Amino acid sequence: MPRKRHSHLTRVKRMHIAAGLSSGLTQKQIAAMVNVSVATISRELKRNRDPDGIYRGPSAHAHAERRRRRASTQPRKVTARHIDYLYDRMLAGESPDVISHCAPPSLRLSTPWIYEVVDRLIVRDAPGDDTFRDLLLRKYRRRRGPKRKAAGASLIPNRVDISERPAFVATRQAFGHWEADLVIGKGHRGALVTLAERKTRYLVSGRLRTQSKDEVTAAIIKLLTPIAAAVHTITFDNGLEFAGHERVAARLNCATYFAKPYRSYERGTNENLHGEIRRYYPKREPLTNLDPVWFEYNINLINDRRRKVLAYASARQCFDQEFARLRATEPMPDAV
Repeated sequence: MPRKRHSHLTRVKRMHIAAGLSSGLTQKQIAAMVNVSVATISRELKRNRDPDGIYRGPSAHAHAERRRRRASTQPRKVTARHIDYLYDRMLAGESPDVISHCAPPSLRLSTPWIYEVVDRLIVRDAPGDDTFRDLLLRKYRRRRGPKRKAAGASLIPNRVDISERPAFVATRQAFGHWEADLVIGKGHRGALVTLAERKTRYLVSGRLRTQSKDEVTAAIIKLLTPIAAAVHTITFDNGLEFAGHERVAARLNCATYFAKPYRSYERGTNENLHGEIRRYYPKREPLTNLDPVWFEYNINLINDRRRKVLAYASARQCFDQEFARLRATEPMPDAV
């Protein structure tokens, strides 16, 4: 039987080691008897003898358990290789979960450990160093209560509530169902219209000069027309900028719905992607005069980012696969 390498010793095995020593066996013979390596026996005898130099099974096990409990309460050593790897992956915009899942096995990374490192090195050990803080995907802030103002739901003509949307859309199993909202610049200077496909988390976004109904409506139609075959429903926020939803529905041949007021979780995909957009365009900055090349580059970064919810594929990969499958099922045009 092949020997186990570097296995943890049990109380029973330690009793066998003590018995073997008292019988005059060599370390090699004891290792064969308890089915561990000779190195394991050597380390055990160095670490867990009693102060009088005698190895006793029960007390040796107690020594080992105390050492293990102490080790579990101490942070794991963080090496320069860990820091370099975390920095590179966070700079690429990956979340701690994606980093741990895709890291080389030799680094032994886990998601909780990465969060602990971030907390230990950034928040506690270097509170004034923003090197890593600026790489975090989320800027956690205290939540504010909802603004006490009337929702615009009653002012949107022919508004269809989300409760009338087909139930299967909520399961995210069907392709072609979108969420829409705006990202507003500081002081309402400039805005972005965002459209997120619920199943693949694919993001489409465009720059706006104003938040007028006509400009928002035109932007949505322009963005989604090239992929109109993949647009079956759109779920909007209740802002008056989406009052032109009937024109959108007619041009794209889709159904439109509106989430309930103050229930942003009903458009969770959209809200989550807004957090990623804010990584590049913080709330404290206006959204006027954005460089179109950099804007497109940043949206591509978001769509090319691997995601746990997509089995570590990117939103673009999933969208392209679904869209290709959709086009393959379309009827062929009649031959002339």
